[in-house]
Amino acid sequence: MTDDCGLRPGDSVERLKGVGRIRRRQLGAVGIHTVGDLLFHLPLRWEDRRRIISIEGIEENGSAIAVRGSVTGMVSRRARRRGLTILEAVFEDPTGRMSVIWFNPRGIEKRLSQAETVVLFGVCKPAPRGGLQMINPEVEVVDDSKRWVGTLVSIYPALGSIGGPFLRRLIGSALPALGNLPDPLPEAVQRSLDLPDLRTALRSLHRPSPDIDDRGVAMLVGRRSPAHLRLAFDELLAFSLGLAQQRGERRVDPGPRCVVNDAIRQRATSMLPFQLTGAQRRVLKEIVADFEAGPPMARLLQGDVGSGKTVVAAMALLIALENGHQVVMMAPTELLAEQHRAEFERLFQETPWTPELLSGSVGTAQRRKILAGLADATCPFVVGTHALIQDAVDLANLGLVVIDEQHRFGTVQRQALVGKGVSPHLLVMTATPIP
Repeated sequence: MTDDCGLRPGDSVERLKGVGRIRRRQLGAVGIHTVGDLLFHLPLRWEDRRRIISIEGIEENGSAIAVRGSVTGMVSRRARRRGLTILEAVFEDPTGRMSVIWFNPRGIEKRLSQAETVVLFGVCKPAPRGGLQMINPEVEVVDDSKRWVGTLVSIYPALGSIGGPFLRRLIGSALPALGNLPDPLPEAVQRSLDLPDLRTALRSLHRPSPDIDDRGVAMLVGRRSPAHLRLAFDELLAFSLGLAQQRGERRVDPGPRCVVNDAIRQRATSMLPFQLTGAQRRVLKEIVADFEAGPPMARLLQGDVGSGKTVVAAMALLIALENGHQVVMMAPTELLAEQHRAEFERLFQETPWTPELLSGSVGTAQRRKILAGLADATCPFVVGTHALIQDAVDLANLGLVVIDEQHRFGTVQRQALVGKGVSPHLLVMTATPIP
């Protein structure tokens, strides 16, 4: 099929047959507004409908199959349940017969009455009264004068209330717009990585070639086909570019000014009843270098449980506090947040800084007091849970964000906390090795 240059990915879905105002609203409710949105709604799986099974050769293993034959009798009746219509039919091929049932069929009875030969696609199960039964199969009318050529049929996740054959036909009607789909990846890069162009990749996923061999089917089903590799590459490239852009934007604005002087060094020494390990001193030196470099820090601190990450974080928090900034530490659970608050209370007991706790269990009066202190900077030090990223939390002078067990937070959650300041420094900690 040649691509129709009149249909473009940016066109509204209303340009497609079968989409009026109601369908447009239904699709829009699930984020589908343009023809291009449909093109990137990819199949969940594929059904192999290239092989016809005879009725006597059916195995009751729960797999969807294709059978070819004729309908020799139909009865339509209304069920007791209001609005439910049931169509029962007898389906035969040269090897046997079985019953077929459709619930609320739309146009199927008319199609079957006008067809001599049909192909049914569905799952066969034992019938209550013996024999085999197929419920709600898809129907394709076959022209006896032509050879049946089955295909791999794409099965899509539903878009709200829209799914099944209608959704497949709708996406099929959007495929001509591939002819006008721009490819962001240069051809030279495609060749060097042996990747297909974007149009070919999407078309082969929506409409696999009828000539695909068994190896190709295995790669498709296993999501290792060239088309899958191309889309995976595009996603990783977009993610990497997004990170690079975000990193560049963070470097444009200077981070909160944090310098280390002799007074801070003396206070840090007095806080600790022990000597830092060599690894702790090395990491702390790198954090100080980040503080003094200008751009906001974004550092990952990885170490086993008990390796002393919390002490390193305490020293970083102290430096930011001594430089007049607010600091926050977010933990994934209330228990862990309480443990950190208790540990910081002990470490900071000889300093002017006392950590507050903000979590879901904090009482209303105490919560109001903390929120007010954060808003006017009279509360410079807070440890908390997800409660820190709620809209009600306003930080007047955020300088450092520390996130413990960062792998248990999403990117959006981390960014929400960082976004409560103007380019604050960020230190994330984890005991989980990062590949």
